[in-house]
Amino acid sequence: MIHAAVAQRPSAKLSWRADDRDLGGKRFYFDASGSVQPYGKILSYHYDIAGQSITSSTDKLQYIFHQKGSYPLSFFVVDDLGKHSDTLNQTIDVL
Repeated sequence: MIHAAVAQRPSAKLSWRADDRDLGGKRFYFDASGSVQPYGKILSYHYDIAGQSITSSTDKLQYIFHQKGSYPLSFFVVDDLGKHSDTLNQTIDVL
């Protein structure tokens, strides 16, 4: 009898907060440390912020918005087996 484990896809989780200081734009801190892959490890974090694609190997990211407005955000992670999480889609309101 052969037993094979089916690798689960990673799960993406993202939170963010804004820096209240005006630094020539509004700085946001993104934290994806809640993203998990129980049977491996997450290798890359993929962001699409206001049409700009960003790939990171770490679970933290800083991004500066230079104008007020509402911006689309998409985010997913990829694990060491090349499996993608579901994509999270949100809107970021920059005040």
